[in-house]
Amino acid sequence: MGGVCLTSFPSGIAGNGRGAESCKAGLPAGSRGGVMSGDNTMKSSNWSWKPGPTDRRRKPRSKAERKRARLVLSDEEFYTSREWRELRVDVIEEQKAICAMCGRSPKTHSVVIHVDHIKPRSKHPELELTLSNLQVLCVDCNLGKSDRYETDWR
Repeated sequence: MGGVCLTSFPSGIAGNGRGAESCKAGLPAGSRGGVMSGDNTMKSSNWSWKPGPTDRRRKPRSKAERKRARLVLSDEEFYTSREWRELRVDVIEEQKAICAMCGRSPKTHSVVIHVDHIKPRSKHPELELTLSNLQVLCVDCNLGKSDRYETDWR
């Protein structure tokens, strides 16, 4: 092998020790060979390669999905909204602040109660303010249920 082809990096580290043949071949600095794509850039063997728009195949979202994504609020925005707080009070009054799963209440058992989404917001954002999708659960039952179960305990 002839001379050594060195590459300068932003951090000041130099060299990859490739032979002169590799430098003359026109391979990108830092490469050790590999598969070239149609636009003469290295794919998987070059550490600095990042997928471009043609490398990421994503199913196009429909207009309805794009609109719903814009309307979905963060947890903090949702749970502090006036609509949620009013609906929450309505559910607690209607279900008498008694856990639908275990029957405990704040008055007799000193438990904290939650208003639970039967079908979770993460999977069904369109039902987040639907009265029929809400139930009162104590903190233990709600945290145990998480978003894994969609059981209506009422």
